[in-house]
Amino acid sequence: MAKPVTFNSISDAIGAANYVQQLLGAEYQWINNRVSWLFISQSFCITAYAILSTSTGVRFVRGNAVAVLAVGLPIFGIICSAVVGVAVFAATRVARSLAKERGRLVRYINENSPATIPLTGAEGDLREENWTYWSGELPHWVLPWVLGLLWLLLVIW
Repeated sequence: MAKPVTFNSISDAIGAANYVQQLLGAEYQWINNRVSWLFISQSFCITAYAILSTSTGVRFVRGNAVAVLAVGLPIFGIICSAVVGVAVFAATRVARSLAKERGRLVRYINENSPATIPLTGAEGDLREENWTYWSGELPHWVLPWVLGLLWLLLVIW
């Protein structure tokens, strides 16, 4: 449990909340960049794999390059999905901590000023609707692992 927050003035609390919000925005930008890069790179790899798998010209050529690509593209996809999944996990841990602090600061501002700012912390009494936080994180938690599973299935078959 964090120690209670106290400020000399409400403007100090607002300044702290603004700073935490900037840090939180930066973490979510990192998450967005990582997931966007994953989907762009994977779309190229999936397209290459689909062309490689269905092209009639490739079926008659049994060169080493084709065999390497048939195995290499899925392995590359698995590695990218795992690396991005771990990086997103790290960023969401930091973002969750910042969101909790933002919730505490917003609660302090609401209690010490006439403002009524919605609580947007990470959990519990720091958030008005708890389901919105975890459901908002579902795409970047789930999709890298789904892509990795897709590639794993392609390696197996």
